[in-house]
Amino acid sequence: MTNTQLLQDISDYIEDQRCQLGVPGLAVAIVRDGEKIWSRGFGHRTLKEDAEVTPQTLSAIGSSTKSFTATAVAMLVEDGELDWDEPVRSYLPDFRLRDSFAGERLTLRDMACHRSGLPRYDFSLFNPELQRKDFVDCVQHLIANQDFRSTWQYQNHMYTAMGYVIEQVTGSTWEEFTSERILRPLGMKSSTFRLADSRKSDNYAAPHGRRDEEIVKLPWVEIGATGPAGSINSTVDEMANWLLLNLNEGEFDGERLISAESLGQMQSPQMVMPQDSRHPEIKFRSYGLGWFIESYRGRPLVHHGGNTVGFTSSVSFMPEEGLGVVVLSNMSQDWLPDAISRYIYDRFLGIKPADWSQRIQKSVQSARESMKKGTEHLQQSAREDTEPSHALQDYAGRYEHPGLGTLTVEVNEDGLKAQYGLLNIDLRHHHYDAFAAEIDLWCDKYTVLADFETDRNDGSIASFSMPFGFEEGVKPAVFNRVAETVCLSEEVLRSYAGEYEVESAEATFTVSHRGDGLVVTVPGQRPVEVYPVDDTTFEAEDVPGFSLEFKLEEKRVSEVLITQPGAAFAARPKK
Repeated sequence: MTNTQLLQDISDYIEDQRCQLGVPGLAVAIVRDGEKIWSRGFGHRTLKEDAEVTPQTLSAIGSSTKSFTATAVAMLVEDGELDWDEPVRSYLPDFRLRDSFAGERLTLRDMACHRSGLPRYDFSLFNPELQRKDFVDCVQHLIANQDFRSTWQYQNHMYTAMGYVIEQVTGSTWEEFTSERILRPLGMKSSTFRLADSRKSDNYAAPHGRRDEEIVKLPWVEIGATGPAGSINSTVDEMANWLLLNLNEGEFDGERLISAESLGQMQSPQMVMPQDSRHPEIKFRSYGLGWFIESYRGRPLVHHGGNTVGFTSSVSFMPEEGLGVVVLSNMSQDWLPDAISRYIYDRFLGIKPADWSQRIQKSVQSARESMKKGTEHLQQSAREDTEPSHALQDYAGRYEHPGLGTLTVEVNEDGLKAQYGLLNIDLRHHHYDAFAAEIDLWCDKYTVLADFETDRNDGSIASFSMPFGFEEGVKPAVFNRVAETVCLSEEVLRSYAGEYEVESAEATFTVSHRGDGLVVTVPGQRPVEVYPVDDTTFEAEDVPGFSLEFKLEEKRVSEVLITQPGAAFAARPKK
């Protein structure tokens, strides 16, 4: 068969599958033996509009960005600025994990091959209030569900932290460094780091997804702070240059950008992954440094995919065959790019193609049915004839997690609704103080069980907890309620300052005025800042359950009631 006929067969297959699956548009490029041999666009950039996808159409590549971030680290390792196996604390002295043993030893290699022990906590990616450093700092507050270095477990925060390390050692942003050292030398002039910049082009794809069995246009959702984990936007023609760099062992257009040894290390197994018995063609699945690695049809295949709101990518190459494929689609959770890539490899290897499209559709359908059954099981687990312990209005308020930021709960005509960043969460009563949290992920609605906890001292609503990702068996993230503060005059605040004594314990403590609140200092303990929630009651924002309530007689403090987790006692002004 001639190359022309082969490429025509591939084109026919792609267009047939695109139409069957309702994908609005996609583009494909193939490189072989050191050059791009073919690229083409299919379908339309925007649903129900005439503009066609071309090989120069910009699309989000999502997590395929991770191989760029790992390459940037590898370049700095070659420069002598970084070391894959040096603890990250050497570059970020304040870096911490809840597990101090892991936090002291975690390296860039551990981050890059996903073996930190942390689950994904991916809902946090949709909180635009969090900055890059916030994502780095927040990992100390996340709960690991696997032992350090024991298990491969995908983790976007770690790639964000890798980008932050690059920024600290170079003085440039991750975007600036990646552009200067990788994109520009590869001639990737159209590629961007923000969707807003892509939209300034005259050739960009719009985001789409399947919602209630209908293909719809989705909102533009920026990756932002977690860019090193997935924010690059590119074209298949420019991504073909990225494949050529990797296939040509670090050289592009006669210029060496990175050594063959560094790329070889990135493309070598670092962590074994769970194996997939459903597909006999795929064996020995592992993860390198920014790349998935496996044996496909007996040949090494290096690849990475990406899935963001409205876009899917597949970037892959066979080093021994000198063959690479990139597919960019303008549809969320679209598994067609992977099916197209494997179909192309089968055809170029002269092997009868497996029906990858049918297989993947079955897997997707199975996953959807499993999610549906999970929701049904959750509904069936509810205890009948139960009510919330409080009026719905009592649950409304602001809740904070020390790493994940702020979540708000409000009452609407349907009951309770929570808002976390860009995520809308409907809360429907399940039983007692548990609520079914239906999270709108634009294409799907994902339901988990959320809980409100009460303060055991006064019975008020104290916290909200909810799983913050898709993995099973992960402890829920706990958001502590933040008291709504009031503004008191400096004169009133100063009237509460002074030294107090607890007669029953023969102990003293001081209360001093600071800013809009008070500071409580107990000898031998760290000071606690408290803020007014009414004229005489103060609560701590960072110590759940800690409060002061002043009793007045003739406008002077006669007694103060101190409540803290597990205890309450009274004190009087010291004479």
